[in-house]
Formats: sequence, structure tokens, C-alpha cells
Amino acid sequence: MRQRLGGATIRHIMRDIAFLLLVALAMVSPAIAVADGPTDGERVEVYHQFRAAFDTHQFKDALPLAEKLVALTEEQYGGADRALVNPLCNLATTQYRLADYATAE
Repeated sequence: MRQRLGGATIRHIMRDIAFLLLVALAMVSPAIAVADGPTDGERVEVYHQFRAAFDTHQFKDALPLAEKLVALTEEQYGGADRALVNPLCNLATTQYRLADYATAE
């Protein structure tokens, strides 16, 4: 004997609940994965190191820091986020200062 609740069986209701839980879990999973990436504190520390090198005209030392800052920002926010604008500009400016014009473009 099946129990019916408004025309639907308990089995159908349980299946729908399970489906909704799976959808909710799928929506939360990307947020959990992003939380494992770099933190704002890590990026700020690299930025300060970059600025210290750049401001003292040590562009060869600043270049790997600028590249790391781009990578950290991309990892944290994604490749299409506007948070990449400043790190990319810093990288290009550093490349320009090193007379690497083709790469800076």
C-alpha cells in the first residue's frame, strides 16, 4: 500500500528532495573550491614586495613578483574578473621598464 500525498507518492517526493539537495550541493561546491585558493592577505603581501622592488627601480626583481600577483589574482577570482586589471597593468609596466615591449603589449 503506497501513501499518497496530494497525488504524489512519498517515493516521488523523496526523489525530488534528493534532486534538490544535489543541485544545492553543486551550487555550493565551487564556492568551497575557491576558498582553498590564495587569500587577500597573501596577494597583498606579494603586492607590497612587488611595489618595494618596482619603486626602487629593481625591475628584474619586480617582474617575478608581478607575474606571481597575476597568477594569485587569477586563481582567486578567475581569468575574466576585473580584479585582474591592476595586476596585469603592473606586469605590463614592469615588462615595459625592462624594454620588453613586445611582451608588454
